[in-house]
Amino acid sequence: PLSEARNSLVKLKVKVGAMENRCKKLSQQLRSARADMSLQAEEALLKTLRIFARKEGLKADELFKKLSKGESAIKPEHLRELVEKIPDAQLKAPQLDLALDRFSAGLSKLAVLELAQEFQKCVKEVALTTSLEVKDGKTVRKLLKGEVLEVLEVGRVDTATGLSRLQCRAIIDQKEGWVTSQGNAGSSFLSNCRKPYFCFDEESSLTAKFESDSEKLKDLQPGNVLELLEGPRKEEPPEVLRMRGKTSKDGKNGWVTFREASGQECFKLAKLLVCKQSIALTTSFDITAGKALRKLDVGEALDLLEGPNEDSARSLSRVKVLAKKDGKEGWVTVKGNQGTSYTEESDKHYVCIRSVSLESKFPSGSTEVRRIEEEEVFEALEAPKAEKKEGIERCRGRTLTDGTEGWFTMSSCSPWTAAYKCLSSTVLNDGPEISEANTLRKLDVGELLEAVDTPVFEKSAGLLRLQLRAQKDNLVGFATLRNEGTVFLQPLLDDIEKKPPAKSVAKMTEKKVA
Repeated sequence: PLSEARNSLVKLKVKVGAMENRCKKLSQQLRSARADMSLQAEEALLKTLRIFARKEGLKADELFKKLSKGESAIKPEHLRELVEKIPDAQLKAPQLDLALDRFSAGLSKLAVLELAQEFQKCVKEVALTTSLEVKDGKTVRKLLKGEVLEVLEVGRVDTATGLSRLQCRAIIDQKEGWVTSQGNAGSSFLSNCRKPYFCFDEESSLTAKFESDSEKLKDLQPGNVLELLEGPRKEEPPEVLRMRGKTSKDGKNGWVTFREASGQECFKLAKLLVCKQSIALTTSFDITAGKALRKLDVGEALDLLEGPNEDSARSLSRVKVLAKKDGKEGWVTVKGNQGTSYTEESDKHYVCIRSVSLESKFPSGSTEVRRIEEEEVFEALEAPKAEKKEGIERCRGRTLTDGTEGWFTMSSCSPWTAAYKCLSSTVLNDGPEISEANTLRKLDVGELLEAVDTPVFEKSAGLLRLQLRAQKDNLVGFATLRNEGTVFLQPLLDDIEKKPPAKSVAKMTEKKVA
């Protein structure tokens, strides 16, 4: 009897274990199904709000202001109140409940900016045309692979060809027209992408016009985010004149910027004499009465102080000069009685009128030999040569903090999105200041998060911090983006990871039944 009981217990244990494993599997499937349904509900809510904004003619800022009622985020109850008043809303009550669970902390301004506009990226070259009907339209231009387009009108079909067409605006140059999203053979020309933003990695400035030297509107700090309105476009390549020579002061050789890209000149031609043959610098005009101060070297630059005066008794032409090399003053013979020229006016000596760097190579920005100060004399060894630089890329954008619009340089910033992925485990805090904040929980590698606001630079720690919502449990808190080379959170710039693919609820049910 005891052995039978033991055998029965073992069989029951195996059966219970199998049932426990099945329950765990079903429980996991249910959680996945609920998460998938929550994502579908979230997308449906955002789509409803987008359609509402378009019908009402509301811009993103206006929609947020209308629903937030002065708060930093739109409360779930205000969202519910609006959706329930929309007569043709396609959201059922359970769907709305699920969607509002996703936004239990409120709908941020960033999320509203995302939903109010729709963007597509060109994945294959296609024509931008003037009208909905392909046969009646003229080509505005070719859209290139990688271009971002703002969708102005969707859901239109060219009846003659059966092609699905979108009215779009190209961000790069603001050209508008109609685009085929998918060809008859099934090839796609466009794909969904996120609204384009840029986040500044270093201090920069926002200017009033496309030209980088135009009026500054405001300073930009690390962490500032701008929505892209136009561009990028390249400025005309600036032309800088470079000149090789040597300093008269110490004979150092190198390259200088003769004229900057702005047209500002750094040197002007000096009215100097140059020693052509070695001769004595003397104390007086009378060559026999004066004493020799020193021998002048061939190539030495001399400032003309007086003369030329003629010594008729000796058939000499003499001038009083200042040696640029050591500042000594004295008299020197210009032309001897046999017609020999000892000094003559130079066309290769320049005076520095704006302090510049003497550099070792032709490209500007190469290793500095030393600074050349104002009033220094520089002897040209070669004629000035043009150096053409790569034109910088400029974009027009709008700051998310105060809505200021202007132009900025792309080299100071990086593409940004509100979607993040945890690359290295870090903590989620309840406040932006690390020293004062409490830990809410650890973020796991691979976790997906959504930015609630733009990054802020915490000066005390020297770190960029960001308020985020964790996708798996809707927990909202602050986290550090990176520290000393370690990237904790990275923006999901890959369009494929815009949203996890929504699975069919029917398929999930079939799996559970099976």
